[in-house]
Amino acid sequence: MKRLSVLFTAVFAIAALVSFSKVSAIGDFAVGSTLENFKLPDTNGKEQSFNDLKGKNGAIVIFLSVQCPVVKGYDERIVKLAEDYKAKGVNVIGINSNSTESAERVKTHAAEKYKFPV
Repeated sequence: MKRLSVLFTAVFAIAALVSFSKVSAIGDFAVGSTLENFKLPDTNGKEQSFNDLKGKNGAIVIFLSVQCPVVKGYDERIVKLAEDYKAKGVNVIGINSNSTESAERVKTHAAEKYKFPV
């Protein structure tokens, strides 16, 4: 049993080191840096580009999930943030990062909760 515990600890430590080295390999993305354009489908399946969705003064990208209790807890704040910053020329763009949620469920949730593109 002790060997199994030591083996598990070693595997966990190696996995942690590998994952941290990948994060640092990406590099820093400082505030004020320019994000390269990318395209993703919206809730209607239409491809949208970051450059078309960002505001005159930039964008706030928020990663969302229909099921996440943290996101649910912040829904009202996210909506308020989007309203406040839209007036400042900064658009909020939502990206659902949960691959297990159906497109239809994401679309329904976005229509009920948000006034910005998801």
